[in-house]
Amino acid sequence: MVDSSWSSFSGAHVEALAQGASFMAAPGERDCPACGERSVRAYLSEPARARRPTLVSYVWCRSCHRFVGSRSARPAGLTFTDPLAALAAEERRELERTLVGFLGHLDRLWDDGVLPQRFSAA
Repeated sequence: MVDSSWSSFSGAHVEALAQGASFMAAPGERDCPACGERSVRAYLSEPARARRPTLVSYVWCRSCHRFVGSRSARPAGLTFTDPLAALAAEERRELERTLVGFLGHLDRLWDDGVLPQRFSAA
């Protein structure tokens, strides 16, 4: 569920976000292709019940409230920090119940220095 204050990045915005280093190589904030503010953030996780090694990514701008989510294959040997990994399944479901609440929680983790994540390849 998304409230009306949030909208999706356009296809052109997503293409612009995909340029340059990946969030795994350079996990800090980046410039938003929609509003120009340096406030685009990302969070990656591995779904607990995925049949194949999968990454779910959330990329959002805290300034203009645009977002995109995607799934991709998890690169072999990739390890990363995930501050939500220790949550019980019910806690995680409740946190993800609304996109606005979930992204708000992730923003607080960024503001508290818990995010961005750290990535390494084995």
